Amino acid sequence: MRILHQHSTDALLAHWTHTDRFVHCRRRQKSATPAQISPTWLLGQKPFIVPIPGTRNIDHLSENLGAINVQLTPADLCEIDTAVSKIKVHGGRMNEEQMKVVDQTA
Repeated sequence: MRILHQHSTDALLAHWTHTDRFVHCRRRQKSATPAQISPTWLLGQKPFIVPIPGTRNIDHLSENLGAINVQLTPADLCEIDTAVSKIKVHGGRMNEEQMKVVDQTA
């Protein structure tokens, strides 16, 4: 039996199919990129959640910082939450070797 890691190519392709359609639709409505919609959505979840974008590329950093100009309404947040809740996660959190060293009692 083959267990997929969440970030394996197969799992990412399965996840991408669902998120790509939704985020690109929202992107057109908000004139923003997926890299700007995502942190804006995260900021709308709880006041203590802070997105930490990671990049080594100055152009990507500039794109990420453009999230400051994206406004999501409560209806937008609800729509995104609904879409995200319908996504079936493919693959495990880590591969089998990594799971052997993780405390799984919690």
